[in-house]
Amino acid sequence: CFVSEATFWKMISLSSALFVTGITVAVSVASYEERSNCPYWKAVGILEDLIEISCGGERPSNLLDPTARESVALACCPEPYGRCALTERVKGCDETIVPILKSTGSTESPESWRAALQKARGALIHADERCSVLAPELPHATCNGENLVGRDDIYCEMLLFQTEQLGDGDAQEYKSIGCPWPGAQAQ
Repeated sequence: CFVSEATFWKMISLSSALFVTGITVAVSVASYEERSNCPYWKAVGILEDLIEISCGGERPSNLLDPTARESVALACCPEPYGRCALTERVKGCDETIVPILKSTGSTESPESWRAALQKARGALIHADERCSVLAPELPHATCNGENLVGRDDIYCEMLLFQTEQLGDGDAQEYKSIGCPWPGAQAQ
């Protein structure tokens, strides 16, 4: 289901107003099957994870170091944060995100790195129609301290990715943003 840009911004405004008043709003997110049908879902999940990590001020010292622990270079491997040979990488993924992540100025600050990660995430979503079920790129999320804010839909997708793919998750964190908890069996 697609909504007009005007409707989208009204929804964001309402959600923000409810957040300020302390009212939790349920986040709409694609089902596990719908997310899994996107050939770039795991790469999107890694980029979402790295967007949150960037809120802690982290940015890469060596952008595409495949030996680094949560390296963006691992985003295009078939398994989350798994190492893989060039021939095993998800087709079209590197060609889509590497130019964005290596663009001039992308690593100058935590903010520019976060923007590059979100642009790369958006490019993957636009690269395949099956990925259109994922949260749109814009508006970009921001940070409040070490927490991702302004885009509960992206935050919810990231939580689902972490739980389903990495075995990490906390029911209370899901509840705090109105994200559906997949249950301990998903871990």
